[in-house]
Amino acid sequence: MIKRQKAEEQSAQLGEAHAPAYRDNAEINAKIDDYIANNPKRWEYVQSMPKERLERAVILSDVQKTERQQKIANGVMQKLEKDPEMKKTYENLVSHLPENEREKAIVSIARTMGGIAARQQQSTSQGSVKV
Repeated sequence: MIKRQKAEEQSAQLGEAHAPAYRDNAEINAKIDDYIANNPKRWEYVQSMPKERLERAVILSDVQKTERQQKIANGVMQKLEKDPEMKKTYENLVSHLPENEREKAIVSIARTMGGIAARQQQSTSQGSVKV
């Protein structure tokens, strides 16, 4: 809440023509406020960071997220390369998509199906099948 109020004040100072429009999500703001309340030392640390350092920390978070997603996608594609029949099935599912979107769709479907298969296998090994 505090940081948002400062941002609103800065927007007013810059003028509405130059201020970007940010969406406001009450549920997310409540989570943030709760985290701040439970972690005051962390909040003080973040507030004390120089602007450039804070900006770079946000970008580092983005880079790490992208790297994680790429690592997962590579792992999924490696598993599909080992199973040509499964790969062909996924390729048939996404054949209607533009060429540049197919791999992303295959990874998404395979991750979803892999998660379902893993849960089914786990529940079967526990002696009960949940459908």
